[in-house]
Amino acid sequence: MGTDFIYSDYYIQIGTELASDKIFGLGERFSTNFRKKDGKWTIFNKAGDQVIDKGTGNNTYGYYPFYLLIDKNHEGHINYIKSTNAMDVIKSTQENKNYLTFKIVGGIINFRFILSSSNITKLIRSFQ
Repeated sequence: MGTDFIYSDYYIQIGTELASDKIFGLGERFSTNFRKKDGKWTIFNKAGDQVIDKGTGNNTYGYYPFYLLIDKNHEGHINYIKSTNAMDVIKSTQENKNYLTFKIVGGIINFRFILSSSNITKLIRSFQ
């Protein structure tokens, strides 16, 4: 994992270094703490019974690949990356650096970035 970028017809991988480990979001997940720890989350739409993910990485019925990151200066940014295809999102820590990697099964991707704001409520409202 790292800051790699791979783009082909059947596979897309986007990696980035995070400014902090305070990252929230990434699909419908059930947890006692909304802050994401290191791990892998599979995100894809699936018809059927609703599944509640209790931190095991199971897919849930909804599909909302959005994260909020708050850095050491208490400023934040939002990244929304959506694809019609399945994706894995992996958060990892290596040598005291935090990384986030999106592994997508090809297709078209849409990005939406909302950059730095010290008012997190205003930042989230600007995304809505």
